[in-house]
Amino acid sequence: MTEPHATATNYAADNAQIGVQAAIVHGDVHHYTLSANASPAERFEIGVRLLEGGMPGKARQLIHEAVVDGHKGNEACFYLRLALVSGRTRHEMPPDDAEMLWHAPRLCRLSGGDAWADGVKTIGRLLEAARLPDADMRLLLKDLDGLAEPQRTMILRHMELFLEGPLQDEMWKRSLGSAGQNQKAKDRTDRVWKFFQPDPLGPRVPDPRPPSTPRSLWVQAVAATTVLAAAACHIGYLLARDLQVVAMLVYLLSVGGGYFAARGGLEWRFRVERLRAKDAEFAPPRARTSSPPSGGFASKVDQRFDHYFATYVPRNTSRSAWLDGTAGIRRSIRDEMVEAYREQRTEAERIAWLIRHRVSDVRKRWENDTLWDYRRELAVPLSTKVVTLLGSATCVSGAW
Repeated sequence: MTEPHATATNYAADNAQIGVQAAIVHGDVHHYTLSANASPAERFEIGVRLLEGGMPGKARQLIHEAVVDGHKGNEACFYLRLALVSGRTRHEMPPDDAEMLWHAPRLCRLSGGDAWADGVKTIGRLLEAARLPDADMRLLLKDLDGLAEPQRTMILRHMELFLEGPLQDEMWKRSLGSAGQNQKAKDRTDRVWKFFQPDPLGPRVPDPRPPSTPRSLWVQAVAATTVLAAAACHIGYLLARDLQVVAMLVYLLSVGGGYFAARGGLEWRFRVERLRAKDAEFAPPRARTSSPPSGGFASKVDQRFDHYFATYVPRNTSRSAWLDGTAGIRRSIRDEMVEAYREQRTEAERIAWLIRHRVSDVRKRWENDTLWDYRRELAVPLSTKVVTLLGSATCVSGAW
């Protein structure tokens, strides 16, 4: 096990050759290099690897050379026939290859009744059926379905393009079924997990909470407003009746000051209360909250949030500082998403993309120093403070 960022040095001298040089390898590694003095068996093995790797042209050449040079047998015949038909249609096959395709069993000395021989015979029956439009495909397809593995899967893969008409349609159906059965073979869900993610759910906007003003508070507000308006009108009436012009002007000025003071005061209070609520929403939890039931939707969402917040750490920031600084935001976003998506038969994996997006957005705002911009946006403007204070002073002075 090498250390991260470690370097390696290779030395090659005399006739040494370097086949592969890699720092990290994921999955299997196949070599296609062939020495000049390779035996027929070695050329056949490389040809088979090329065929399985989707390179039928070079595979045909090597497998044919190996057979001509003495690598015979049922397996050789099976792969030779597959290589000849793989990757091309009947109309693209040269006459020499077509003749070799039909005489492959005799060229390779087919014998016995093992799985390779059965595969060779099934290929022959498929080729015969392709030449006869009215051929009965039921027995043929029954033989194909009864083949062992890997012969059956390889025939489905390499002969699909070569065949035509209804026979090709039947081969396609079986290829599709085989692909579905082997879709998650060889730990593919772990190696290429992105291809096995469930269909994502779309974004949802949480419904805003309806206003919850108590009825008693509404009654008090309406009653106070009514009494105040009646008193103001009565005072104005008395001043106008007695023709007290100066007092009337001062009174109107105080009423205007009271209006602006009330309006500015409401905005001031709204901003203060909203800022206080936002700070409380994003504040780190003071006490440890109870964990949701293990294995449930909320529990899996918690795991996703913990994973992505621990993974998407901002630049030039320690993981501990990042997690401590965003504990409240993490809890707020988590609660919002659980509330929006908590429903029967909903999988947390279907909103994993949205969790990644939200965490990435928080990291971006952290790096841009805009994570707490709401404090600047909700700060009470100086003009609002001045209008409120001056209006209050005018109203009080007018009342005296």
